[in-house]
Amino acid sequence: MRIAVTTIGLAVNGHSHLGVPVAQVCREPEALELPEGARVADLVAFVGLNARDVDMAIVNGYHFDGDLPLRHGDYVALCGQVHGC
Repeated sequence: MRIAVTTIGLAVNGHSHLGVPVAQVCREPEALELPEGARVADLVAFVGLNARDVDMAIVNGYHFDGDLPLRHGDYVALCGQVHGC
């Protein structure tokens, strides 16, 4: 199944499927292939993030937890904590 994923306010560490490890405010969406039945939590692990660092997952514009099964064509934004001044 193919989904689009972006990260907002997260550093993608180590050998990641999203590319160079760099902290950015918002990354351009990347298309990923995941196995059928993959959940948000599986996606977090797949891209090399620690679940503790992901404050929120937004799937097709709605906030969901890590147990949500993903479907072909979903757009997922994985968000870190937002820090203000």
